[in-house]
Amino acid sequence: MKTVILIASGSEAVAANEEVKGVATGLAAHLDGRYDRVACAFMAHGEPGVSAAIDGEIAVGARELVCFPYFLMATPAWSTALPALVEQARRDHPEATITLERYLGAQRAMPRLLAQLLP
Repeated sequence: MKTVILIASGSEAVAANEEVKGVATGLAAHLDGRYDRVACAFMAHGEPGVSAAIDGEIAVGARELVCFPYFLMATPAWSTALPALVEQARRDHPEATITLERYLGAQRAMPRLLAQLLP
Protein backbone atom coordinates (compact mmCIF):
# COMPACT_ATOMS: atom_id res chain seq x y z
CA MET A 1 0.00 0.00 0.00
CA LYS A 2 1.25 3.47 -0.89
CA THR A 3 0.50 6.49 1.32
CA VAL A 4 1.29 10.18 1.10
CA ILE A 5 1.54 12.05 4.39
CA LEU A 6 0.98 15.80 4.12
CA ILE A 7 3.09 17.33 6.92
CA ALA A 8 2.28 20.78 8.27
CA SER A 9 3.85 22.87 11.00
CA GLY A 10 0.71 22.74 13.11
CA SER A 11 -1.01 25.49 15.02
CA GLU A 12 -2.49 26.08 18.42
CA ALA A 13 -5.56 27.21 16.48
CA VAL A 14 -7.60 24.04 16.01
CA ALA A 15 -9.32 25.51 12.93
CA ALA A 16 -5.95 25.91 11.20
CA ASN A 17 -5.13 22.25 11.74
CA GLU A 18 -8.59 21.27 10.51
CA GLU A 19 -7.89 23.27 7.36
CA VAL A 20 -4.79 21.15 6.71
CA LYS A 21 -6.84 17.99 7.22
CA GLY A 22 -9.29 19.34 4.66
CA VAL A 23 -6.47 19.90 2.18
CA ALA A 24 -5.36 16.29 2.69
CA THR A 25 -8.90 15.06 2.07
CA GLY A 26 -9.17 17.19 -1.07
CA LEU A 27 -5.79 16.01 -2.29
CA ALA A 28 -6.92 12.40 -2.10
CA ALA A 29 -9.68 13.15 -4.60
CA HIS A 30 -7.15 14.40 -7.17
CA LEU A 31 -4.47 11.72 -7.07
CA ASP A 32 -6.11 9.42 -9.61
CA GLY A 33 -5.21 6.23 -7.77
CA ARG A 34 -1.49 6.98 -7.49
CA TYR A 35 -1.77 6.57 -3.70
CA ASP A 36 -3.96 4.26 -1.70
CA ARG A 37 -4.22 6.65 1.23
CA VAL A 38 -3.61 10.29 2.12
CA ALA A 39 -2.87 11.23 5.70
CA CYS A 40 -1.69 14.36 7.43
CA ALA A 41 0.66 15.02 10.33
CA PHE A 42 1.86 17.98 12.33
CA MET A 43 5.28 18.99 13.58
CA ALA A 44 3.72 20.60 16.68
CA HIS A 45 0.37 21.69 18.12
CA GLY A 46 -1.64 19.09 16.26
CA GLU A 47 -2.38 15.40 16.12
CA PRO A 48 -1.11 13.14 14.85
CA GLY A 49 2.54 14.01 15.10
CA VAL A 50 4.84 12.90 12.31
CA SER A 51 6.13 9.75 14.00
CA ALA A 52 2.62 8.71 15.07
CA ALA A 53 1.29 9.25 11.55
CA ILE A 54 4.05 7.15 10.00
CA ASP A 55 3.58 4.41 12.61
CA GLY A 56 -0.18 4.48 12.07
CA GLU A 57 0.06 4.17 8.31
CA ILE A 58 2.50 1.29 8.56
CA ALA A 59 0.19 -0.40 11.09
CA VAL A 60 -2.62 -0.41 8.51
CA GLY A 61 -0.40 -1.86 5.80
CA ALA A 62 1.46 0.98 4.09
CA ARG A 63 4.82 -0.15 2.76
CA GLU A 64 5.64 2.91 0.69
CA LEU A 65 5.25 6.30 2.36
CA VAL A 66 5.89 9.66 0.78
CA CYS A 67 6.27 12.46 3.34
CA PHE A 68 5.38 15.78 1.74
CA PRO A 69 6.12 18.90 3.82
CA TYR A 70 3.30 21.42 3.45
CA PHE A 71 5.62 24.36 4.20
CA LEU A 72 6.13 27.45 2.06
CA MET A 73 9.67 28.18 3.19
CA ALA A 74 12.68 26.48 4.70
CA THR A 75 12.34 26.48 8.45
CA PRO A 76 14.23 24.75 11.26
CA ALA A 77 11.42 22.21 11.29
CA TRP A 78 12.03 21.42 7.65
CA SER A 79 15.80 21.53 7.61
CA THR A 80 16.63 19.56 10.76
CA ALA A 81 13.74 18.20 12.80
CA LEU A 82 11.68 16.63 10.03
CA PRO A 83 14.58 14.85 8.32
CA ALA A 84 15.60 13.45 11.71
CA LEU A 85 12.06 12.15 12.35
CA VAL A 86 11.94 10.51 8.93
CA GLU A 87 15.36 8.94 9.39
CA GLN A 88 14.27 7.51 12.74
CA ALA A 89 11.12 6.12 11.11
CA ARG A 90 13.27 4.42 8.47
CA ARG A 91 15.29 2.75 11.22
CA ASP A 92 12.13 1.75 13.10
CA HIS A 93 10.42 0.37 9.98
CA PRO A 94 12.97 -1.25 7.67
CA GLU A 95 10.11 -3.12 5.98
CA ALA A 96 8.85 0.16 4.50
CA THR A 97 10.23 2.65 2.01
CA ILE A 98 9.86 6.13 3.48
CA THR A 99 10.81 9.13 1.38
CA LEU A 100 10.90 12.82 2.25
CA GLU A 101 10.06 15.16 -0.58
CA ARG A 102 11.17 18.79 -0.88
CA TYR A 103 8.84 21.18 0.93
CA LEU A 104 5.99 22.79 -1.02
CA GLY A 105 7.63 26.20 -1.47
CA ALA A 106 10.74 24.61 -3.00
CA GLN A 107 8.85 22.68 -5.64
CA ARG A 108 9.70 23.67 -9.21
CA ALA A 109 5.99 23.79 -10.05
CA MET A 110 5.23 26.45 -7.41
CA PRO A 111 5.70 29.56 -9.60
CA ARG A 112 3.50 28.02 -12.31
CA LEU A 113 0.86 27.08 -9.74
CA LEU A 114 0.84 30.60 -8.30
CA ALA A 115 0.50 32.06 -11.79
CA GLN A 116 -2.50 29.79 -12.46
CA LEU A 117 -4.19 30.91 -9.24
CA LEU A 118 -3.89 34.63 -9.94
CA PRO A 119 -6.91 36.31 -11.59
